[in-house]
Amino acid sequence: MLSTLFAVAATLAGAPVESAPALPPPAALDASAGAAAQTASLDDLARKLGGELEVEDYEAAFATLTAIHAHPDFAAWPQQRRRGAILLLGLLNADFEHYETALPLLVQATSWNETPVEVWMTRIQVEARLHDRTAVTRSLTTVIQRFPAKLPDLSKDFLIQMAGASDVAPDPAFDLRLALYEAGWRNDEASFVWAKLIDDLMKRDRTAEAIPLVALVTSPNAQLQLHALKRYDALMAQAGATEFDVDAAYEQDFEKDRAAAEAATGDKALEKRHVYMWALLGRGRDAEVLAMADESLARPDNKSDPEIADARTWIMDTRGRALMNLGRYDEALAQQQSAATRTEYNEDNVSQQINLGWLYLRLGRDADALAAVKTIGRDQASPYGVMQAVQVRGCAAHGLGNRSVETTAYAYMAEHWKDAPGAWRDALACKGDVAAVAALMLEQLADPDQADEAVAEMHTWQRPARLTDFDRRIDAVRTEAMARPDVIAARDAVARAYTVPVVGGSF
Repeated sequence: MLSTLFAVAATLAGAPVESAPALPPPAALDASAGAAAQTASLDDLARKLGGELEVEDYEAAFATLTAIHAHPDFAAWPQQRRRGAILLLGLLNADFEHYETALPLLVQATSWNETPVEVWMTRIQVEARLHDRTAVTRSLTTVIQRFPAKLPDLSKDFLIQMAGASDVAPDPAFDLRLALYEAGWRNDEASFVWAKLIDDLMKRDRTAEAIPLVALVTSPNAQLQLHALKRYDALMAQAGATEFDVDAAYEQDFEKDRAAAEAATGDKALEKRHVYMWALLGRGRDAEVLAMADESLARPDNKSDPEIADARTWIMDTRGRALMNLGRYDEALAQQQSAATRTEYNEDNVSQQINLGWLYLRLGRDADALAAVKTIGRDQASPYGVMQAVQVRGCAAHGLGNRSVETTAYAYMAEHWKDAPGAWRDALACKGDVAAVAALMLEQLADPDQADEAVAEMHTWQRPARLTDFDRRIDAVRTEAMARPDVIAARDAVARAYTVPVVGGSF
């Protein structure tokens, strides 16, 4: 569709082409020729542009189009042709990965009422490349509201990620969640999106609007949050919620995952099977995880569909975790190393590289852990992902006695800890700092925006069957900090504790 838009924009600019372009790889395009071309008339430049597009000389076309846009007579050109040139230049800059130049052009193009949704999607891609997640959120909200028919085509993983992001400005985040709800978008994996929307509405004294959302919170982990935190008590009563049977909730969810995995067919079955494998992993049924993972990975690798390929990668990750639980450490490491070499939606697989770094930490291989995450920064990962990578970096540097790297890593985490509180807590535990972990828990419990994460950590979760020496050190610090009377009292003031029938969360 983007190539079709390219052809339309070229036509509007007065440079019709026979077919849509196949752009060359990104290059450092030289627009200097455009400066010399400014002595020509706009119509001459448009004809020149058409010829360049006809022979697929896109570097020259880019320079000519830049000259058209900078021409002193451009403002007097007919509106339709001006808009075509602006749109075409924005699309070309985006395709050539000149994102900072592309964005203002695409913002201008999307200000026109007739601009199609595909241009908005290109704008979103550019905003994502520039790591402006608040801008992405605002643009997504506009797409959902203005082009509701596009909603089923949007990646559910991307929607859940953006609607649940903690590093987006509060008002745009609320607007996106509300837009999804009002558009009728529903997804079994979106429970925490609706829990966040409940919080949004309660903060705005719109609790009555939050009541129907309670029924959409179907994940047992999210249900646990609503029943545990006392701030929801009045809402839950109004919603007619009964006493929470935590065992029944998790068992019902487990059976749902099992049935979905058994019913799924074709390549898309990998995602459902992975969800069920994760449920098995949480119940310590590691041999079953391994058997299902082996059967799934024996199928042909469909790399043409990014979502299917991503599901396969996460099956590899989960298989590695099961192998760790079974004490087969060398095999687990080999599996995680393999997962880390795969792409993630055609990009470097930062998630698996971070997980590989964490696995090296668990195995006491600090130098390898440091190497695994050394290149991961804000240009490669979300703020949450960066915190996790820096956590690995800080813990590894502490173990190696590398004070320079350790100091830099811990300074970053101290400043950005709200991007991933759990990463900061475990980084403090790496240093054996019980008092600092307890202080963090107290700060979180006193903050309504942070209390849910701290309360979830303080439930009684089932323990893994096997821990490494590193795991035991971290667990001992966290356990001691959370057993302090002042921390327990702070928890009890805002929440009630549950015993949960699954293994607690891992990195």
